[in-house]
Amino acid sequence: MTLLDILTASVATWRCTHMLLTENGPFRVFRRIRERFGVVYAQDDEHQIVSFKYEVLTCPWCMSVWVGMVVTLLQLSSPKARWLLLPFVYSAGSVFIGKAMEKKLKDFSEFRIQ
Repeated sequence: MTLLDILTASVATWRCTHMLLTENGPFRVFRRIRERFGVVYAQDDEHQIVSFKYEVLTCPWCMSVWVGMVVTLLQLSSPKARWLLLPFVYSAGSVFIGKAMEKKLKDFSEFRIQ
């Protein structure tokens, strides 16, 4: 396994974990997954943990281990698996750049992100 494989897998693991834990996803698929594990959403979109199973699966550190295992199995199953992980890497890069630009543009009054 090369350093590029490890970096690709790490970033893809972070992105998948973030999507599963914090985003609604297309057609609210990630939110529905979380709800199946017992999350109840209040009006202000804050969640309350109502089951042990969900509590275990909502920890970002814990979830990243599970996602990392899937990514590892995928990489071990095929040397070309990196290509399946790249969309998540690109997505993570886009998120990082967006957050950095958002922070930079707050300093300029003529450029406001709303």
